[in-house]
Amino acid sequence: MNRSSRNWINLGYFALSLACTPIVAQTGGNATSSTVAASDAILNDAQKGEAQARLALALSVLDRLAKNDTSASLGPQWKQDAMNLLLDMPSRQIRAVADDSRWTDLKGVRTAAKSARANAKALGDQNTDLVYYPITPCRNVDTRLAGGPIAGGTARQFNADLAGSQGGTAGCGVVPLVDASAWAMNITVVNMNNLGFVAVRSVGATNLSSTANYTGPGQQVNNFVIVFNNRTAPSEWEVYAATTVDVIIDLYGYFLPPFKTALDCVTLTDASATLGANVLGYYINTPSCAAGYTMTAIGCATAIGIGVYVTQIDLAFADHGACQFANTTSSPVPLRLQTRCCRTPGR
Repeated sequence: MNRSSRNWINLGYFALSLACTPIVAQTGGNATSSTVAASDAILNDAQKGEAQARLALALSVLDRLAKNDTSASLGPQWKQDAMNLLLDMPSRQIRAVADDSRWTDLKGVRTAAKSARANAKALGDQNTDLVYYPITPCRNVDTRLAGGPIAGGTARQFNADLAGSQGGTAGCGVVPLVDASAWAMNITVVNMNNLGFVAVRSVGATNLSSTANYTGPGQQVNNFVIVFNNRTAPSEWEVYAATTVDVIIDLYGYFLPPFKTALDCVTLTDASATLGANVLGYYINTPSCAAGYTMTAIGCATAIGIGVYVTQIDLAFADHGACQFANTTSSPVPLRLQTRCCRTPGR
């Protein structure tokens, strides 16, 4: 009889406990259609709080780095690099950098960021985790070149993927396949004629919390800010100006929540083994998982259910298991050994 046509009887099927749709503690990259659903990309309060905490802590680290002569010698680019490195780290790890006096230059921040990425290979939390996607900083808005100054007492809306019509560089702010949940940006305010402030905020918000203050003509003031996209309008954010000013906005990166990642699993089957007659302690391994996969379950089966037993199961290995059979019959018995192998694909 062909082995594949037999009615196999599972004498033992043993599974390890794993989540079916794990949340991977992810780090940035390019968002893809398989991991991003626009309807799921609105940040909750905990995630917004995490983003704001990252920014506040990152600014404290930048302040310390700015006092280092090595940083000054790198030119303005060092601040952009450091900001993106820091925002890509969970707030608890940025806090560790802020509290550690050893990290006084960009090299130290790079070392800390590398460590943070290594430690991110763990299951995460769908409700509190946040994924940051750094981009090469680019000019998205310049009202001196398009639209003109923002009139005092008014707000103007902007959309990240319309940089070319907002005085920015065409293509700046175009995110693959989905709108960002939040943007990390630097806003510069120029051409003011009086004291005042600007507030960068979500579209439709009415808060007047200052993002950058100015005290009179001739100034150039700037500040980093994270602005959230609440998806209530086609535009992604707006800038309120207390008095008439021009604004320049450079984007640094964007945030998205983590997304549930289905396990990638495969079942390996070996039906080539035979258990001899009257053998009471036959120990045999199940198939081994490929590199990158972990054993989550094994199966021990035979074509005969009476007089054949599984006497021991071994789950001590990461990539395979083992079954021990006993055959009390006078005939050889074909065996089927299976290993369920899974991995958690990231993005």
